[in-house]
Amino acid sequence: MPEESKPNAKTDLKDQSKPQRPDQGKESAASNLLKKSEIALWLDHYDDIFSDFDPRPYSLRAISDDFLKEARKAARESQETRS
Repeated sequence: MPEESKPNAKTDLKDQSKPQRPDQGKESAASNLLKKSEIALWLDHYDDIFSDFDPRPYSLRAISDDFLKEARKAARESQETRS
């Protein structure tokens, strides 16, 4: 048998690999985006998210300016460390 026609074990194994799902690339891209966009904030109480001066029920309350300021700061710092 000539050498050219001998089966190559490495090539044969590659041909038997599982085909990728069409949406697999999208999932990994979304997963990578989420990992890049995560920030962590420590809350002592649920009330920390909302304005102390808003007596309405939680479903109607405004988000605290202090919370928004800290969230923006954490996002900015997170972006700077990734750059």
